[in-house]
Amino acid sequence: MPAYTRLSLSALTILTFVAASALALEAVRSPKIAVIGLAALALALVIFRNLLAGLVIFTILTFPEQLPGVPGVSLAKPVGALIAFVWVLTMLEHRELPFLPRDEPLLSSLALTLLAWALISAAWATSPGAAVSSSIRLAMVMVPLFVVYTALSTPRDLRVLLWAYLLAALATSSYALITGAASEGGRLTGGVINANFLAAELLVAMVMGAFMLGTARSVPVRVLILSVLATSTVAFVLTQSRGGIVALGVGFIASIAVAGPLRPKVVATVFIVAALGLTYYAVLSPQNVRSRVTSYSQQSSSGRADEWRIALKMASGHPINGIGMGNFPIVEPTYTTQNINLIKVNFALQRLVAHNTYLEVLSELGLVGFGLLLGLIATAYAVAIRGLKLLAKLGETDSTVMARGMIAAATALLTAYFFDSAQYQKQLWLVLGILAGIGSVARTRSERDEEELSDRGGEEVAAGTPALPEPDLWP
Repeated sequence: MPAYTRLSLSALTILTFVAASALALEAVRSPKIAVIGLAALALALVIFRNLLAGLVIFTILTFPEQLPGVPGVSLAKPVGALIAFVWVLTMLEHRELPFLPRDEPLLSSLALTLLAWALISAAWATSPGAAVSSSIRLAMVMVPLFVVYTALSTPRDLRVLLWAYLLAALATSSYALITGAASEGGRLTGGVINANFLAAELLVAMVMGAFMLGTARSVPVRVLILSVLATSTVAFVLTQSRGGIVALGVGFIASIAVAGPLRPKVVATVFIVAALGLTYYAVLSPQNVRSRVTSYSQQSSSGRADEWRIALKMASGHPINGIGMGNFPIVEPTYTTQNINLIKVNFALQRLVAHNTYLEVLSELGLVGFGLLLGLIATAYAVAIRGLKLLAKLGETDSTVMARGMIAAATALLTAYFFDSAQYQKQLWLVLGILAGIGSVARTRSERDEEELSDRGGEEVAAGTPALPEPDLWP
């Protein structure tokens, strides 16, 4: 990944001058704000210096919805905006870098078409303003899909970003366990994130970390990964997320399916973890926890069953184009008077989301938007699987293991999002970006090998030594 570009240096010079002037003035009135501003400027310098380093910071910041002890404050959005800005400058000057629209036109077309359809839905939405603002929000969280593809060009880049995810999970789960902050009902949140979203994020770390344990060569690295798995697992259990448990089961199945040569070890691990989990919930867990995680009736769904019925009713009434992006909470209360068997009407009257990513997209964007989303996800998987096969062919053993783990982890996350509306979650688009990035790593590595082989062949001919014939010409 190139360091400073001419464009980024110009932008950085202007940014530094403006920021330094503002900080000098602010330091007189509020030294505390000046210190925060100085830290932000240092962060900007890091991102301008290295796009991957910026993504590492962004990955860590995607875990908390707000900073611990600072309610309502999140650095992920401004950091994401700065990363997008640096990415644009980088692509303008370095056309040779991996570029999603050029390398994977189908995936990028599906993403951009989904965004365009969401914006167009303002034309028929009950609240056009909500449709436009939700589309802008979608555009902002979709940025990692494009940036991650560019930033991941080597196996080392992939490892660094996955390690950032693991360490973020370790920090978040440790903070949650230390503070013990919980939502109503005693479910662990850590005070910085929704319990269900926390469970979904930790799922990715748990599944991916288990695979990365197979690539660890030293004892300290193994201990660190085991620490991630231990803290993430304990925090995951304490979230009491029923959707997370279902997603973990699907993640187990996906892990076995993509494990390849690791399948015997993965199967053994899955059986051990499943046995420990069943023992805990059947024997050791408190009665209230046991009752919650074993109850999957409509009455105990916390309103999800009603919201899903309403989403399906909306979709049946507007099958092609939906009701408009971001309009589910706005239109939802009007469906309480229709002929729908609702168990808890009060939830529907509170203008809640559908608590199902796929049903909410179906109800808001119709079959068109729903098809675009599923197509985008399927294409990201196809790119990752193609990259996995190429990495295996190139002999990249560790990268192949990491790719297998990421595919299984993504499957668990997407299953967890069946129980929550997560189309605006940064984690969703970050994980899809990593799936696409696996293809970028494989493509770049393959191209470099071909260039090296071609250069060696040219040098041998120049030295008077005939180059070896193409393999398919050998007898």
